Amino acid sequence: YETELSKYCSERELKLVKDWTQKTADHLGCTKLDIYEVAYAECYLNPFCIRQDGIAAGWIQFTAIGLDGLGCSLEQVKGYCRDRDAESIMRLTYAYLTQFGKPLPNSTAIYVAVAAAGHAGETDPAHVIYTRSQHPNQYRLNSDLWDGWTVENGKVLRLTRNIDGRITVGDLAELRQVQARDDHRGRADVRHARQVARLAQLVQDVDVVLDGRVRNGRLGHEA
Repeated sequence: YETELSKYCSERELKLVKDWTQKTADHLGCTKLDIYEVAYAECYLNPFCIRQDGIAAGWIQFTAIGLDGLGCSLEQVKGYCRDRDAESIMRLTYAYLTQFGKPLPNSTAIYVAVAAAGHAGETDPAHVIYTRSQHPNQYRLNSDLWDGWTVENGKVLRLTRNIDGRITVGDLAELRQVQARDDHRGRADVRHARQVARLAQLVQDVDVVLDGRVRNGRLGHEA
């Protein structure tokens, strides 16, 4: 992971990221490897990454909602990324992950804290984060990323038979493990599969009829 990280960082930046990662791991009761696995899933170990659609940025892909209460805006984080301010990005990462006051002993626990802060500390694979019926908005926004994914015969797949209308800690853990595989083919497979799933979701949500009206009044926010 540190070899991959070095592709995006100068020697000074690399040392900052490594030192802050160790400090964060010591506080959370996990290892640097656990944090690297989550960062790989979030930004492919580029701490200065700004998501293409602009809704997330940084080492753990901060969002506007996730930054609430930390005294920093998403625009500020994007500025840190553009300025290659590794110190500020890693300091903010430390503040975010330690705010829960709970040990995050492994990469699954960290990923849950990053992806669904309200469930930070949950490690039971069966613990339900969102359901289609009880959390329709949150489920819709995240279902194509987390519900139904698996690996079969070395291929990253989203299978209809695995989509059960629930997003659990186990779903997050499985996808995170797929994303964290240390091979570039696996990384490309995940990117492609997620892009296809997102496109399919857009097609379902927009569903425009020939006269230009939106059927059922639904228009996906991504559009």
